[in-house]
Amino acid sequence: MFKIDQQDIIYNIIPVSPGIAIGKTMFIASGDDLGQSTAKNLIASEEVESEIAKLHDTIEKTKNKIASLSNELKSKLAGSQATIFDAHSFILETGHKHLYHLEIANATYLKEPATCTQNAVYYKSCSCGIASETETFEGETIPHVYNQEVIEDLYLHTEATCRKQAVYYKSCVCGAVSQTETFTNGATLEHVFNKEITSTK
Repeated sequence: MFKIDQQDIIYNIIPVSPGIAIGKTMFIASGDDLGQSTAKNLIASEEVESEIAKLHDTIEKTKNKIASLSNELKSKLAGSQATIFDAHSFILETGHKHLYHLEIANATYLKEPATCTQNAVYYKSCSCGIASETETFEGETIPHVYNQEVIEDLYLHTEATCRKQAVYYKSCVCGAVSQTETFTNGATLEHVFNKEITSTK
């Protein structure tokens, strides 16, 4: 703990205390920077996996360092003093309680892919990168793909004449109709000679 006076900063340090406290770490600068807010750096979704890998790599390196320090201390001290690092190792081995509060929409956490009518479904994740097995959130749908040529009245744009084929709207596999993409189908109609045209010339 520390308290800020007008002139001095006094630190009251407890080097060893019974029990273990687990919480978020916070870097507090010294001198003129003391008391300033900690910077938060956002990363892109495609960087998440590499950052998680860095975290796990750091944990492994920390375990090895603690083991090395513990062995060194045991060679110099006897009794309970040599077990000071056991608590640290225990925390790294048991990890933390997962809090599935992150909504990261990428392939790592994908449960169900999106269609043009259904939203993608993703698993929520913990800040350590572990995905929930039950908690999910919805992503986006994907655009319709108008590549179906269905010959039905529902999709008819223009009926056939004796000069032009019938024109139909293209559709998506889900049944949605394009408002711009069309195709022609079938034969033109036979001519019907039912007009009587006279000329005075």
